[in-house]
Amino acid sequence: MPPSGYQTVALLIGLAGVSLPAVGQVGPPETSRGPIIDTTVCQLRSSPAEFDHKLIRVNAYLSLGFEEAGMHDPFCQASSSTNQRSSHDEERHFWVEFADHADHEGVKGFLPLVDDAQLRKFFDVLNQRDGQMPRAVLIGTFYAAKTPEDTEVGKISFLSGYGHMGCCHLFVVSQVESVETQYLADLDYSPYWSTPEPRSCYSHETYSVPTDAETRSWQKQANDGAGLWRLDPMSVAKEQLDAMRIGRFKDTGWLDWEHEIPEDPERARYFLASPDARPTETLVEASSQSFRKTYEFITPDRKARLIIVVARPYWLEELAGSSAKVIWAPVASARMTCFAPGEEPRPQPQEPVEDPPR
Repeated sequence: MPPSGYQTVALLIGLAGVSLPAVGQVGPPETSRGPIIDTTVCQLRSSPAEFDHKLIRVNAYLSLGFEEAGMHDPFCQASSSTNQRSSHDEERHFWVEFADHADHEGVKGFLPLVDDAQLRKFFDVLNQRDGQMPRAVLIGTFYAAKTPEDTEVGKISFLSGYGHMGCCHLFVVSQVESVETQYLADLDYSPYWSTPEPRSCYSHETYSVPTDAETRSWQKQANDGAGLWRLDPMSVAKEQLDAMRIGRFKDTGWLDWEHEIPEDPERARYFLASPDARPTETLVEASSQSFRKTYEFITPDRKARLIIVVARPYWLEELAGSSAKVIWAPVASARMTCFAPGEEPRPQPQEPVEDPPR
């Protein structure tokens, strides 16, 4: 039985046409409903009704997150494989639950969960990955979300699916058939990226990053011997910084969050900045891993930072031919407003709110 902390998982279904070895595989669950259908994320996304209430087998990357679901498949079109969230994305994602905890009105007919060594291995690998997605072959029953046309009169259409706010198609897992245990240390298996939030900063404005299509085009150029500077993470971060400073990639006027500074001086000291001897107006490396690096550009008054995260996405490996040839790409960037070292944190004056035009 899966640990209670992992009752709900969001599925990042991936790598169509690639199968994993079923190490120590137990036979598929018996069913009188016909054979198990092998399918891919592309097929599930393009024709969900075709697989509704069917027993399927998929090769998947899995992501855990609060009220989160997502999907990635390097073999699909760019619009289906993006790792960048979009408020304009009307395509359904996938919500995955294990059969022993699946409880949705009208959802029935799925097989019980096979509690075996592969299931336990899956949760062991999941706990070890620490934000990096594990990959497994899963067998279960698929439930397609209803289209708005199928919803009852007076019902809100976005509640026609499953999971958080009816966001998604539902996949109820009855068996973990096999689990991948080997992952490349120099590739980033994150489902999505975000910028870190320094404690002394109280507002965050997200900047755009290149699309997956652009990133793929740069990988193809590097494969042909052009743009090899993208193999250097600092050079990639500098290009993104220049684009941010001249106004490219900026989400105009969108403030993602802003912390309210407490009136109580003692409580406000939570935002007190630590001494910082790093140079200003210089791109500096703030954190480093073999597959991801974070850079900061600090303004002269130290009250603002441009933060850039670059990574080597795992979904470029197939296109690159090997992990060693995967380029670095900007995957997250933002502008933070902060308190400077030595500055006493205090509530910030609120800008007047203009009346809407009549």
